[in-house]
Amino acid sequence: MFLLLLALLLSTVYAQSSCPSSIQANTSPAAMAGFEWDIISVNLSTPRDITFDSRGRLLILEAGSGITALTLSNDSCSVVTATTSLLSNSSLNHGIEFSTDGNTLYASSNNSAWAWDYNVDGPNISNPRIIVTGMGGTTHSTRTLHIPPLHPNLLVVSRGSDGNIDASAADIASGHSQVKVFDLNHVPSGGYDYTSEGAVLGFGVRNEVGVTSDLNGRVWGVMNSADDLTRNGTDISKDNPAEELHYCTPFSPSSSFLPRLRDTNGV
Repeated sequence: MFLLLLALLLSTVYAQSSCPSSIQANTSPAAMAGFEWDIISVNLSTPRDITFDSRGRLLILEAGSGITALTLSNDSCSVVTATTSLLSNSSLNHGIEFSTDGNTLYASSNNSAWAWDYNVDGPNISNPRIIVTGMGGTTHSTRTLHIPPLHPNLLVVSRGSDGNIDASAADIASGHSQVKVFDLNHVPSGGYDYTSEGAVLGFGVRNEVGVTSDLNGRVWGVMNSADDLTRNGTDISKDNPAEELHYCTPFSPSSSFLPRLRDTNGV
């Protein structure tokens, strides 16, 4: 049984409240000051990623199943008041994202990034189309999606390595272990080819499973690094320094539609 734990940023009033659930948690996450957690949904099928629509519904991408929308009560201890199956699609496996205006929903399979028109009044989706394709062929099969709020016409897509150590990723033309950017205003018929099109935001990033951006336009990523790494006989693969946090400085003005990368730094 899969449990969905929702962490809420709480006001002073919320922080003083408690949200006991009738569902027993298998684990007890430790929340920092100002946060609380509670179980809001059970029996989900491999939930991988979440996002909220403009009405506050929680959309969940369930790997191998599709996308489910949960309507939540508008109080400090939210409960699910309605469940809507938006899409049944067994190929979807990880990424989900909204356009900045909330009218387009994006999701990813191992090979493609898709878009649908999103009707928040339903909720329902329509007009499926491929934005990026040609991403299969790597053992790390999840494709994280992100649209920077300062650049609503750009879709950031990550693609991982083929194998634990992928020597081909040293060649930028391979399209492996990369984070790339695609212009949503000029999507070609059938979608972009990931390897040969788009702009490289970063490469040599083994499996950038988390991607976001800050208010200044910096793009941040967290990398799932190599397995079976040891230092002085100690396994370091499940904790720092094997895992890495990356950022790219804000996109530079460019004569082309895509930003020009100034520099990328590991932190």
